[in-house]
Amino acid sequence: MKLWAVISLSLILGITILSCSKKRVINTPLPSTQGWTPQQSPTDNTLYGVNFIDLNNGWAVGEKGTILHTTDGGANWSYQTSNTTDDLKDVKFVNSHLGWVIGYHGLIRLTTDGGTTWNPANSTGTDETLWGCSFSDSLNGWAVGEHGAIVHTTDAGSTWVAQGIGVTYEWLKGVFAYDSLRIWICGKEGLILKTTDGGRNWVEEQSGTTMNLNGIIFPESPLEGWTGGKYGEILHTTDGGETWEKQVEGGADWHDGTVLECLKGGVYFVDNLHGWGVGKWGRIVSTLDGGTFIHYDDKGRSTYGDYPGPGWVVEVDRGSPQYDLWGFYAIKNLGQLCVWAVGAHGRILFSRVAQ
Repeated sequence: MKLWAVISLSLILGITILSCSKKRVINTPLPSTQGWTPQQSPTDNTLYGVNFIDLNNGWAVGEKGTILHTTDGGANWSYQTSNTTDDLKDVKFVNSHLGWVIGYHGLIRLTTDGGTTWNPANSTGTDETLWGCSFSDSLNGWAVGEHGAIVHTTDAGSTWVAQGIGVTYEWLKGVFAYDSLRIWICGKEGLILKTTDGGRNWVEEQSGTTMNLNGIIFPESPLEGWTGGKYGEILHTTDGGETWEKQVEGGADWHDGTVLECLKGGVYFVDNLHGWGVGKWGRIVSTLDGGTFIHYDDKGRSTYGDYPGPGWVVEVDRGSPQYDLWGFYAIKNLGQLCVWAVGAHGRILFSRVAQ
């Protein structure tokens, strides 16, 4: 009898340890945002990208050449003249003066005066529609798009050249430049590419998914990063992309609208704890612990309910109708996070998160 008791206790302890190590349980509830507030948008055009350089100065871009600018954190947005009617898919600024927009048929425009004037690049290196761009500094940047387009600049965006990868990929959506040597790209059917020499050579990483991936980021180090996309799939790496683990399993059963159909802009992290993703029907997912922990309340009940995965919370834009959201950005400053989301019909949302 004693022997069986010891064996039973050992099995129970073993199962408990394995379960906890897999779920990484923490017994505190997730902090929450202070709600999402719509900001007054002057456009009805879909907005695809948004970027801020501090708590006040930001830009949003979208359909028909739309560029919006704010100097007060989004309390007021005004138009900037883009001199194009082509759709703009992404925007990046490295300071209050120098920035870039990319879009339809290889369009790239740059500004050196905060957007007062936007000028076309001397050459863009491609005629393909570009979906994502990233700059490691004021000189070096990359943009990616349809039919495997990868273009690179070393002169602050004045001229761009194509970087060949030897294989034609159908669709590249997101790019992140950690520095001028280490860059990651994601795209169709789980594709993740990495370079450690500035793009002279690209290596395909094994993501372990066939879901389309729409954005990728390594916020604090070249080891820990996230990517996300179709059906709300979210992947995490702690070894620079050598291996990827699913934090959220994408699935067609999520089409009921309780979670997400698609993280349209992938995921965005401001550090290794605080991350967000936005998608269809105004859905917003967020994590304040790197997306790894299951949270329990003081009665031992899981607090994540219909959340897409451990440590990820689903929120909903309460506006009516609930428009698709495409882009996201966050700024961390003085103990708080200020976050913006943009989407269809010029939708702009704002929230603060206490740290």
